[in-house]
Amino acid sequence: MINQENIDFLFDVMKFYDEQCTKIADNCFEEINRALNEIASNYLKQQNVKVLPFGAFALKNNYQFLEPMEFYVVIPASNEILEKERQQKLQALKKKRKSAKDIYSNIVADSASKQMTAIDVASVIMRELQKYLDESDKVYYKNNVVFVKFNLNEENSITINIFVGYDIKQDGNIELTKLGYKIKENPVEILRQIQQKNLETNGNYLLLCKLLKMLELELVLNKKSNVYLSNKTLFVENILYNIPNKFYNSKDFCEIFKNIINYLKNCDIEDIFIPGMHTEPMFIDYSFYNAKQFKSFIKKLEYLYKNTDIMIADALKNADNKIENDNTMQNDTDVDNEDIKVTKINKNIDKDSNN
Repeated sequence: MINQENIDFLFDVMKFYDEQCTKIADNCFEEINRALNEIASNYLKQQNVKVLPFGAFALKNNYQFLEPMEFYVVIPASNEILEKERQQKLQALKKKRKSAKDIYSNIVADSASKQMTAIDVASVIMRELQKYLDESDKVYYKNNVVFVKFNLNEENSITINIFVGYDIKQDGNIELTKLGYKIKENPVEILRQIQQKNLETNGNYLLLCKLLKMLELELVLNKKSNVYLSNKTLFVENILYNIPNKFYNSKDFCEIFKNIINYLKNCDIEDIFIPGMHTEPMFIDYSFYNAKQFKSFIKKLEYLYKNTDIMIADALKNADNKIENDNTMQNDTDVDNEDIKVTKINKNIDKDSNN
């Protein structure tokens, strides 16, 4: 079973990685947000779009750079726009002989129109975002999503997903296609409720979310799992949101961990809801989240609760062996710290080379 000493050790590890990653992540997130707002102002002004930061990076609850940064670009929808998008999709299916270059050219030519669809807007964002990126960064779009691979340095990169969706009733509920699934959610309300719960639990709620993300990663790295559920948008945060606040009100984090497992094992999966979306369960058939993922997550939690102490002992042993090998091979060459600064989107990264 996991004990308090090892919980403290895990928090120290999280603090170490936060110190390494937080400043870089925050800077990158702010720069992408700035770029999107400039594109919206300069090239999509007639569309009245809104740029909404979303996901774990918006909450500052990401673990390292593993989860994708997410932004929603929201369009006020009309029946004409929705019909135009339907026709676009039909045309893409029927006229496969038409090259992607031709389709893209038509969208660019139509970008000044007030009747731009989510697909049109995504294409404009992709085109203009290239001006903010380095040659080492990659950007492309598919349907209503712009995908960016933002290379920080040789070792680290961040995936950025920009989803274009519709506020059909202009009530804050966004309808969009998210990686093949049609969803409806209120991103502003979701983040607000998550932040409110975190305040009500003295920060324990999001702290436990990040702890579980870290531990799940260890399962993947040690080949005890081949799926990292935590990189799916707010997967852990959404599930743990449903656990009553009273189970977080303890200074004993081992007890909180146990409370989380027991609650989730005994709750009805249909009682797990996304924050702010209490009209239908989080886990339904053919949805962005599904029941198999929930069951898999609970099994992982049970395994972690029983085996984290062993995992930590093995990790420390491997670390000691690595240090011993490094010391054997170490030479006397000193490498000065190098500040790497780039133009366009300012990555502002300090690259440390250890002696």
